[in-house]
Amino acid sequence: MRLLWITLLLPGYAGAPQKEPDVDLLKLIDPAKDAVEGTWRLTGGKLQTTGRPFNRIEIPYVPPAEYDLKMVVEKVGMIGSFTLGLAFDDTQWSAVLDAQAEGKNKSGLDLVEGNPFNLNETTHTAALFAEKRKSTLLVSVRKDRVTVTVDEKKIIDWKADYERLTLYPGWRVPHKNVLFLGSWTAIFRFDQMELHPVTGKGRALR
Repeated sequence: MRLLWITLLLPGYAGAPQKEPDVDLLKLIDPAKDAVEGTWRLTGGKLQTTGRPFNRIEIPYVPPAEYDLKMVVEKVGMIGSFTLGLAFDDTQWSAVLDAQAEGKNKSGLDLVEGNPFNLNETTHTAALFAEKRKSTLLVSVRKDRVTVTVDEKKIIDWKADYERLTLYPGWRVPHKNVLFLGSWTAIFRFDQMELHPVTGKGRALR
């Protein structure tokens, strides 16, 4: 009689593939070390910026090859837009959300072949954020696609070609392979910011 040996790949078993844990990005941020422009405050686990042009702060974390990002964002006051800096490998770019352009609220990836968020194939025209109302933002970065969803409505679904992307000079941060947050004149508060690794492994800068 032959004996059949079965090995169960249980969580924690040495032979089982290990999933990367979700990352609480807010816990990594220190405004005193990571702010690039503007005054950023982290109080009670919530991050807030002041209303100035090109406010930006680095998230000291290099994302994995593919990832999902979930954020809870609230526009506290003033007219302006939210900029989310994204990265894939050695390419860094941004998603500009709810900016005023041509008299309308527009969003999109920035820059695509040098064209800004309001003048390329990712442009979405509609208001996204209501003042003093929390919104849930979901971003998925894959090797072949980038999607952005706000309050369960998909506003960007782009077949990715990362060689076409560049970062607008005014949004540059010291590290070219990290995520960052930015705002243009409006005040935003961030209550939650979690990254879910899909493939690859991310790393904190400190």
